[in-house]
Amino acid sequence: MTDKRASELSRRQLLTLVMQVSAVATASMAAGCAKNATSAACYDADEATESDVQLRSTLNYTDASPDSQQVCGGCAFFQPAKEGGGCGTCTLLKGAVSPGGHCTSWSARG
Repeated sequence: MTDKRASELSRRQLLTLVMQVSAVATASMAAGCAKNATSAACYDADEATESDVQLRSTLNYTDASPDSQQVCGGCAFFQPAKEGGGCGTCTLLKGAVSPGGHCTSWSARG
């Protein structure tokens, strides 16, 4: 006969597993929020005009490029920050942009 209890989780094991999964999920979300907070600091949509917001939307601008080979920092339209690091500007978009961002007008620096 096979003992069913040998293959089942005890209540303590189950609670430990749930706590571990919760801790990992919370840490992952916190890391994502920290990353987004840094990117969001580049541009304040509340201070932008409606046409500026619309242009960013039309060009599908995002603070985090889906393609690591096509980021704003490597684009011909990107102007790095004068004080080094951080947000730069774009000759197409008004306001600051993230060097790790991307839009559909991306063009390799040449």
